[in-house]
Amino acid sequence: MVRTPRPCRAEVVSHRSGSRARTRSGRRCGMAESSTAGKQEGFITPTFAVSLLLVVTLIFSAAHLHEAGGRAAEIQEIADAAAISGANVVASYRTVILIVDSVVLSMGLMGVTVLALSIVLACTPATHALSVEVANIGRSILDARKTLAEAVTPALQKLEASLPLLVAARSSAVIAANSDEHSRYVGTALAVPFTSATTIEPPADVDQEADESQAARDDVQERTTEMEQLQEQMDEAREKGWLADCGSEPYSMYRRADTLAGLGPSSNPYFESSDTWDFPHGLTRARAYYRARVSQEAPQAAGDEELARSVARKAF
Repeated sequence: MVRTPRPCRAEVVSHRSGSRARTRSGRRCGMAESSTAGKQEGFITPTFAVSLLLVVTLIFSAAHLHEAGGRAAEIQEIADAAAISGANVVASYRTVILIVDSVVLSMGLMGVTVLALSIVLACTPATHALSVEVANIGRSILDARKTLAEAVTPALQKLEASLPLLVAARSSAVIAANSDEHSRYVGTALAVPFTSATTIEPPADVDQEADESQAARDDVQERTTEMEQLQEQMDEAREKGWLADCGSEPYSMYRRADTLAGLGPSSNPYFESSDTWDFPHGLTRARAYYRARVSQEAPQAAGDEELARSVARKAF
């Protein structure tokens, strides 16, 4: 008994309309399935090719953007290094300026200090001659400061005028040093602002400072001479007072208080020299002497004439 194969149903899905259609075929089921598979391969191939092309394009675009960003970052780093190298040139010039200014200032302070020392030495007669030599040393220091400042100022001004060129040259060298076999960089840095606001002023006139010091030293010397003369007059007066009080033998207040008034050492001290004696000592001795004489005064003999003499001694 021979059986005829029964026709089978095949479902075909249309990718364009999304609808499903049923059909009957007199062919065998295997033949229907083969025909349907062939139609599906024809619809998928263009879509897959377009998608693959888009993916490859995006990959290459991302790679290019990554490379461009890396190159830009590298260029920015080199530019920053060039700018820093230019700033280092300006900083070096500033260091030179500060060193020169410190040297000039130190020499000025030293010269003024030496001149002030000469004024102090002029206050005493014993060191007056030394004060003149010290003043000459201070003046020579101030002269050296003025010479140094006059010689260095033009050089600093020329160096400052060439700073833009030095900054450009230094930054260009730094940029060129970062080149390699794959990349070559060329560039420079500009000093901004183009005009400098630095002012280099010459030091004060050394002659004026020296003249002021000389005038002060002469004034001190004059006052010192006056004080020395006053001291000599005081010493001379003290010497005379000491001689009259207790230094002149046998005619002195000390001898009179001892022999005529009988004063003891407490009221009638003795001083061996004028260095230990002073005017209040003589005044105290005289007061004690006259008080004792007044209290002891009495007529030496009878009679009106002697009584008058006693009264006169008490009065005068």
